[in-house]
Amino acid sequence: MRAAGRSALHAPPPHVLFEALIRPDQDPNRSWLLLHPDEQQPRVIAAEEPTSLTWSSLWPRLPTARIHFELSSDPRGGRLTWTLLLQDPLANAGEVRQLRYRIDQLVNGNLRDRFDN
Repeated sequence: MRAAGRSALHAPPPHVLFEALIRPDQDPNRSWLLLHPDEQQPRVIAAEEPTSLTWSSLWPRLPTARIHFELSSDPRGGRLTWTLLLQDPLANAGEVRQLRYRIDQLVNGNLRDRFDN
């Protein structure tokens, strides 16, 4: 069940964003998936290059959570849309807000900054 999501433009084209999401630790000099102590490295559980992929949960306490990414071209770069998928029972509204903020911080903050430097 969809719990949260967001869409944003990024400078790189979809295939570059796809590669960064598939291999977030590929370039140790430009790391962007900086995990908190209560988070874990996600696994890619589904992928259709270069338009979509799904990560396993970032949070051990929410093992069934998934983060789905859709990538599309835009004249200004790539549009990245992420969706947080939670199975029932859903986290409470406050926890969903925290999860949404955290994903947005990683994807539309850290990932974007990786390409701006």
